[in-house]
Amino acid sequence: MSELDKRLQMVYEKIKSKEIISRKGLGNEIPYYIFDYDPHDELKIRDFVKLIMKNFSYIGSEINPVEIDLYEVFLEILKEKNIFDVIEEYEKNMGKDKMFRALESVSKPENFINIITKQVEGHNLILITGVGKVWPFMRAHIILNNLKNHIDKTATILFFPGTFSGTSVKLFSIFEDKNYYRGFKIS
Repeated sequence: MSELDKRLQMVYEKIKSKEIISRKGLGNEIPYYIFDYDPHDELKIRDFVKLIMKNFSYIGSEINPVEIDLYEVFLEILKEKNIFDVIEEYEKNMGKDKMFRALESVSKPENFINIITKQVEGHNLILITGVGKVWPFMRAHIILNNLKNHIDKTATILFFPGTFSGTSVKLFSIFEDKNYYRGFKIS
């Protein structure tokens, strides 16, 4: 069994035992966990999240997970702002730089948080994915810092493609971010 498989098994057991949703051992801290992984293992992580969703998303389960793919949230924002269908044409006519700035202008944390809070309603475990897919338009620490004002009691696992030291992250193990990450390393 690989090191990643062992770590994923440990996370699975923590979810299954309800340790994560019960906030056991956290005191009054917000139940945010970060699972960092080698970006080359992205497909394995996606399969793991599908497994969690499949094994715990049934009527009567005490664990009620929801996956929040930040890239899918971003696409939903673009559709709400009526930008999604014109991006390709906009890029052809205005160029990549102007298109990038237009996308940045709708990448506000409140737009993400509004959609996320609707999607997590009634769930007791949030699985955040798509961190690498939505970069550079949104960063994980911005989501977690803004989410705490709306959802501070729901257990959240952020799957992070890179490294997490306990206080800072390196996206794709390349881009170092000195911002504070409110979360606990899950394994």
